[in-house]
Amino acid sequence: MIIGLIAVGFSTSILMKDNKTVGLFSWENQVYQENQIDKLFGLMNQLSVTRLYQQFPNEGINTDDILTLLQRSDESNIDVYYLTGDGTWGLDEMAVDMKTKIDEVDILNQTSAKEFPIKGIYLDVETYLTEQWIQNPKESFNNYVNAMVTGYRYAKSKGFRVIVCIPNWLDEVSIDSLDNLIQYACDEIAIMNYDKRNEINAIKEEVLLSKKYQKNLECIFEFQKEGYHQLTSNETYYTDGLDVAMHNFDLLRDYYQDASISFAYHYVNPLYEILER
Repeated sequence: MIIGLIAVGFSTSILMKDNKTVGLFSWENQVYQENQIDKLFGLMNQLSVTRLYQQFPNEGINTDDILTLLQRSDESNIDVYYLTGDGTWGLDEMAVDMKTKIDEVDILNQTSAKEFPIKGIYLDVETYLTEQWIQNPKESFNNYVNAMVTGYRYAKSKGFRVIVCIPNWLDEVSIDSLDNLIQYACDEIAIMNYDKRNEINAIKEEVLLSKKYQKNLECIFEFQKEGYHQLTSNETYYTDGLDVAMHNFDLLRDYYQDASISFAYHYVNPLYEILER
């Protein structure tokens, strides 16, 4: 299987031109199985991935399989971030559940994973899908920012780097809240830049703010198959393939050449399919 991936004539040299950070989302628990871990690392090697955003099982994260993943990542110079989040977290300005998840990772780092710790927290908190946000988006956005600031400060007290993932339209809700989010609630901001017709202009405000506060902006491209979660060909590169995606990212980064912009793939499973066809 790994040989098949390497045989694909896809070059990642475009990604390496400026910012060498390349992220990969993994929502699947099966990567912890031995044969799946080999497949995952074959994929990450092929795509020059430097950061893995990994979801962990709900029943807990202190397992031998996860420790194997962390050790392999450490040996491959890949930083692992704990991928987590729930829409309701942005409604709680005390960030109770967020802190609980951060504590779980901190305990793991202080015990069995001490030699190859998880490097950071990747927060995918989709509060904009809640009824409260739908009813009052501006107030909910402000509450969300307060919750994320609380969570960020707590994570920093534990020594974690924090990346916050958001859609590309929050500037339309409140530019002030977006400013506060990027300034006070993250080390990096990640944008789900899923409109292929407007990828450059869609992140203009986010780029300006990330430059203002000297923070990296991660541009996420979607690779899931059309129809999944109602995705259309305007939002995903599943059919277009990796070369088209990388060309468009290259255009985007050239346009914002004075900003720090990195790339991330969403996500593991469709990438296997794209590289195997």
